[in-house]
Amino acid sequence: MGELHFTLFRGLTVVDLFRPTLVLLRYMAERPNTELKTDDILNDLWPESGPNIVEKHISFLRNALEDTKAPKEPSFIKTIHGSGYAFTPEVTRVGDLGDMEAYPEWSNKRFFHLVKHVERGTKNEDEDLRIVCTALSCGVGELKLERLILNNRVRIRILMINPNNVPLIEARYLLRRDKSYERCIRELKDQVTELDELSRRYPAVDPEQSRGSLEFHLSDAMPCGCVIHTANWALLGIFLAHDTYSAGPMIEVRGDSEPWKMLYEDWKVRWTKASRKDHPRNDRRR
Repeated sequence: MGELHFTLFRGLTVVDLFRPTLVLLRYMAERPNTELKTDDILNDLWPESGPNIVEKHISFLRNALEDTKAPKEPSFIKTIHGSGYAFTPEVTRVGDLGDMEAYPEWSNKRFFHLVKHVERGTKNEDEDLRIVCTALSCGVGELKLERLILNNRVRIRILMINPNNVPLIEARYLLRRDKSYERCIRELKDQVTELDELSRRYPAVDPEQSRGSLEFHLSDAMPCGCVIHTANWALLGIFLAHDTYSAGPMIEVRGDSEPWKMLYEDWKVRWTKASRKDHPRNDRRR
């Protein structure tokens, strides 16, 4: 997975710290009440630097934590003379993020890397790549779906917001000022046309077919974000729209974890409802 991002808060206020100092804080907080030798910290965090870098960031960290009585009577970081340091407060983990990694914004680099390597699953699976979105911000062409279908034999299912559902579209796009509402609708409908053509070219014939396929439906339910889901991982991206349309936080989830299962259950409900034969949107292309 990619690089982790984290922040130090004092109450609701973000404490401004250099990233290396935050890295040291996390390192120490994960090893509370443990003697941490200076040499071990150096080898684990900054193997190419001199020992003074540890002392420097310990000083930054004490200032940020307002450890005013350190080093004689520290509240947070105890100096072990001739050896190193110890992080002394009780540490409580709220929410286990072991199955997830958080990015401050959507990472196309990570997204394309993961999608590029999606492989064909077992015969009894219905799909290998699941996508729920308002629209594909990267565009249909950049995603190279046809290559995944032909070369990797991937079975793809995509659920996209219904561009004819005016209240739904307005809820998603009306806050934008960087692009007109009319242009948003036009681009969305262009993507619907492209995906429709691909789904006609590579239809799902039966579950055990050897080739890849694309199934595509429109949904009248607001997406929970942009969700890309496979058997091994999932990406959940939040795309904000306040004046400009910006890529917000992205969460990468390990396969078969509890968050992964929650996203999969949400997918099944959304796909089942949107793909019903009596769903009014299913006659959109006829």
